[in-house]
Amino acid sequence: MNVESLIGNAQAALTEMGGLWSVHPDDPQNGRIISVRKFRDYIEKKTGRRAIVRIAPAMPECTGDAHLRSDTYIFGHVFVYEKSAEIHIPRMNRCWHRFAIAKELAHVWFPDKIDAATTAITLADLAKTAASYNVHKATDEIPTEAMGIYLALEILMPWEIRGELHDFYDRARVSSYKINPDLSQAKISAGENALRKIALKYLIPVQFVELYFLDEEYLKISAEVHIRRGDKLK
Repeated sequence: MNVESLIGNAQAALTEMGGLWSVHPDDPQNGRIISVRKFRDYIEKKTGRRAIVRIAPAMPECTGDAHLRSDTYIFGHVFVYEKSAEIHIPRMNRCWHRFAIAKELAHVWFPDKIDAATTAITLADLAKTAASYNVHKATDEIPTEAMGIYLALEILMPWEIRGELHDFYDRARVSSYKINPDLSQAKISAGENALRKIALKYLIPVQFVELYFLDEEYLKISAEVHIRRGDKLK
């Protein structure tokens, strides 16, 4: 799948479901987040597969390229069959839980192989792996694992709020300073405060908020595709 196709599918999901927004559990009056449950409903309807999420403290054994040790903390694991799919994830905080399910749902939607286990990777390694992908143009084919990551980002941080997202990031970065005893200002490392604020606002892991803002090549291509499609900002 290339970037153009990925964005088209993400926008179709957001549009066909009439919006995937729901109230923010910590700010029901003013906040809103993308509902992963609604996204799951959409995938089930689109594929005809029932998507079952299981909390798995111990991951099942698998064969092939994923060599798992019993002490490995696994990010996610999905088994895709003709009429169903099982997503196995460990207990995690809400941000990771939501991202893990959204990413694995992408593999339920576009599986590499029916009746196969895919995506077994540690939390720490996933963000590093994502950062190593290089997308240079809209027609570039995206590796399977990158497809899941970028599709999850397009769903959880949709185009319509990108302007708001970047404004929020810029404002948060301005406040990401501390005053030293000599009254000089010292910037908090890598806009850490800004990234954390956005992570809490949209309930997305801070590592992937950081990936979103640092992956300038993908950001540029994503914007080009959305603008060409005529997708609207808020």
